[in-house]
Amino acid sequence: MIHTKARSSPCPGQASDRSRYYTSKPADAARSHHEGDARRRRQGTARREPDVRRDSRTGIIVFMSHQQNGPERRLVNHDDRTARTAVLVEQLHAVVEELEAIHPGRKFPLDGHLVGSIGEAAAEAMFDIELVPASSAGHDATAGDGRQVEVKATYGSSGVAIRQTSHEVAAVLIVLKLSRTSGLEHEVIFNGPLGIALQAAGSIGSNGQARMGLSRLRGLDQSVRPEDRVPRRQQ
Repeated sequence: MIHTKARSSPCPGQASDRSRYYTSKPADAARSHHEGDARRRRQGTARREPDVRRDSRTGIIVFMSHQQNGPERRLVNHDDRTARTAVLVEQLHAVVEELEAIHPGRKFPLDGHLVGSIGEAAAEAMFDIELVPASSAGHDATAGDGRQVEVKATYGSSGVAIRQTSHEVAAVLIVLKLSRTSGLEHEVIFNGPLGIALQAAGSIGSNGQARMGLSRLRGLDQSVRPEDRVPRRQQ
């Protein structure tokens, strides 16, 4: 879900945000930890503490994790990014409403790749998944347990389209009906095995896609076992 909440100002060291990723250790474990660091320093392999930064362009808190003999890894603060995304998406809808007001009879819908990307960002905030590079064949994300996930999203109320090739790659389908207001929760229409969801698919069109009705998907979602769903992201 994309929530709206006040963005806190950064405090020295960002201690409160670090606490999400690090926990205190008992004295004996801490002593062993420091001895290990001393040994690594003698060997020239001392690890580096991750840096807590606020991205200068987006204002989002990020954690730069330094790996031995490897590149830096950028770990995003999901709460901070989710809150900022909600604000920006709400602004998008406000722009659309104003465009339609000053151009009577003309529609400026948010559709295509934009809605798809908004849905994928929302799904990553809600579920234990990590998005893969855009346009990866047949799937949009990888779940924490390794399953490949296809994400579909819509602002409409009729249905979504899925490509025939998706079932050859993805194991799980997540379908979201997106909220236009940042304070309202996105509706999870379906979260489960793609094979079950395909029962709602119609005939394949000339574009290689088949439509799946939201009402039918809601019904099929009731038959999904809890262990077959993608877990929610733990905050």
